[in-house]
Amino acid sequence: MAKKKNTQTHEPKGVDVQVLLDAIRDNMSPQACAAMVMYLQGANTKNAAVNREVQWFAGELANLVGGGDALLNLANEIGI
Repeated sequence: MAKKKNTQTHEPKGVDVQVLLDAIRDNMSPQACAAMVMYLQGANTKNAAVNREVQWFAGELANLVGGGDALLNLANEIGI
């Protein structure tokens, strides 16, 4: 029987997520956030916990710029 793949994402422990996201919002452009999301979406390691954290972070960055269409518009604007 094949093992069920764990696709659940989670916040990192010991981090004040709101402080982290506020710092990113205050110091990075929406275009830079979109670029990071686009590159992080394809990231894959052999460590499932790392993959979950990276995907969680990419999701949070995507939400910062408005998600969905806003993310795609920014990516197109910067040529990704």
